[in-house]
Amino acid sequence: MNNPILRVVAVAASTFCSVVSAQLRLPSVFGDHMVLQRDVSTPIWGWATPGERVIVQINNDTRSASADAEGRWRIDMPAMKAGGPLELTITSGIDTRTLTDVLVGEVWLCSGQSNMEWPVNRADNGDAAITGPHDDQLRLFEVENAHADELQDDVKATWRRDESDSVGPFSAVAYFMGQRLRDELDVPVGLIHASYGGSPAEAWVPWDTLTSNEAISDIATELERKQKAHEEAMRKWERDSADAKRSGRYAPAKPVAPYSNWEAGYKPTVLWNAMLRPMAPFAVRGAVWYQGESNVGRAEQYRPLMHALIADWRDVFENEDMPFGIVQLANYADPYTNGGSWPELRESQSMIAAEDPNAGLVVTIDVGNPVDIHPTDKTTVGHRLAQWALGAVYDHDVATNGPTLAEMTISNPKITLRFDNVAGGLKTSDGKPPRGFAVQGESGGWMWAEAEIVSNDTIVVQGRWFPTLKAVHYAWDNNPDWSNLVNSEGLPAEPFRTEGPAFPGR
Repeated sequence: MNNPILRVVAVAASTFCSVVSAQLRLPSVFGDHMVLQRDVSTPIWGWATPGERVIVQINNDTRSASADAEGRWRIDMPAMKAGGPLELTITSGIDTRTLTDVLVGEVWLCSGQSNMEWPVNRADNGDAAITGPHDDQLRLFEVENAHADELQDDVKATWRRDESDSVGPFSAVAYFMGQRLRDELDVPVGLIHASYGGSPAEAWVPWDTLTSNEAISDIATELERKQKAHEEAMRKWERDSADAKRSGRYAPAKPVAPYSNWEAGYKPTVLWNAMLRPMAPFAVRGAVWYQGESNVGRAEQYRPLMHALIADWRDVFENEDMPFGIVQLANYADPYTNGGSWPELRESQSMIAAEDPNAGLVVTIDVGNPVDIHPTDKTTVGHRLAQWALGAVYDHDVATNGPTLAEMTISNPKITLRFDNVAGGLKTSDGKPPRGFAVQGESGGWMWAEAEIVSNDTIVVQGRWFPTLKAVHYAWDNNPDWSNLVNSEGLPAEPFRTEGPAFPGR
């Protein structure tokens, strides 16, 4: 570059870019109208000029730290009580960011696949939610769909107030959960929604976990096998294309890469990289998860996969006891089958919740749609998640889940079943005798059973033609919508099979 004017312009441009890149920057999860988690230390982080001192001020507290060699900084602010609005001010050198209308209350992370993603404007009761009345103490953070092979440093999203234009496209399950939490807790509530329709659970788990955890490492192995096969197919395609060109023939079709185009968001780890990990360690009270349809058929693998997912999320959000609410798969497809792959996935979900003292299960086998995998009753699901949180996390005197099998006694030709979590007692949702039970005879065959509630927590079942019984199923169908056992608060009983791995004592 011999032209002196061009040299000056280039130097000026370089200097300008350096200044811009070093300016104070915050992740998008910090913004106007945000909600910070009450009663816990609050991590604030971002980027600035390396070595520059950063000062954070909120609620009459001031803390400072210096940006590291890569420009990253983090400051943990003291715990605050619920309230607001407040201003959060961050200063670095000549740069200052002031965030306004900041509330302090309860923050929940809501994630999963399409049934969590399903928006208010396509759900039952959606029109009423959109038109209002609205609640200025409820705030929404909608993470845009994204996927990445490498870890990203931020997500695309903005905190918004509860208003008509922000409610419509927001997760219906999350929104209706948030509404009930607001009503019951009377503190600000912030909802962080990050879902991706069709995504399998492994898309939300870090690669290191998938490769190091023997129980789920076959997920990583299978991806590596597909990638290697694609590389070999590409080499062959290049050779065949060259041969075709030389001989004047049409080139063969180019091989399609695994997880290309519309499947790109289903690839292991890509949603962790782009939609989940960049928000950590933002302080949240807990997480709720509505997913599983894309893992149907892999129930045995799903259990260790979800335990790994929960552990990783707790780790990066720096909350080893973080509550984690799981929505069990809703009823779907043909009823009266006494079998199928969906009940097996539901069983894994039940076991995950039972094995983790800080996890909970919300049963939804009564709110699905036999012909649509996306039921539109998201109000019931959201309210049940809120009820689980109120009882399990906030110590309110409410039932957190429906009846769960505790004990089985066989006295042929009858089986006695005792249940936990009955609240004020067992009943049926329609006032009719219990339905949805099947019994297994000595030969291994199954038949629908007659059932009777004989006490607050006990049911007796029998098969009319089986004098000797071996096992019991309840709601063990892809679509057990005719099953009607609930507790006194109307929460449905968990599906079960007594010959399966989840039965107590096995």
